[in-house]
Amino acid sequence: LSELLSFFGYSGPTAGVVKFKLRFPYVPILQIFVTGVCSIIPMQYALGDQYQAALTDSNNGRNPAAWAKYVGVGEEDATFKLLSTKPVSTGPYYVADYKEDSYILLKYNPYYWNATLWQELYGFKP
Repeated sequence: LSELLSFFGYSGPTAGVVKFKLRFPYVPILQIFVTGVCSIIPMQYALGDQYQAALTDSNNGRNPAAWAKYVGVGEEDATFKLLSTKPVSTGPYYVADYKEDSYILLKYNPYYWNATLWQELYGFKP
């Protein structure tokens, strides 16, 4: 992380911190932040084979406005479709399979950052 932050010229205790200051309480903001549109995902995952071109056009991310030509609007956007069919998660489970309006099959994520928590708390691994 420190290498990435220094690449973009950020340093100090607030480097990498994002702060949102709302004019008034707005509870739905939490739901907005967890939707696919606001998901923090690797650019390479979202753009696939267009990743290198987008990186070059944006001067290695220094000009994010250049990404506009790589991102569509609404449900026809390739990234929207990708996240709808292959969602990214860092939780203890991942979506192994699903059928819209029918079922969702979750499986244990072996790469979960806190993989030993269940074992420590409950004495078993799900």
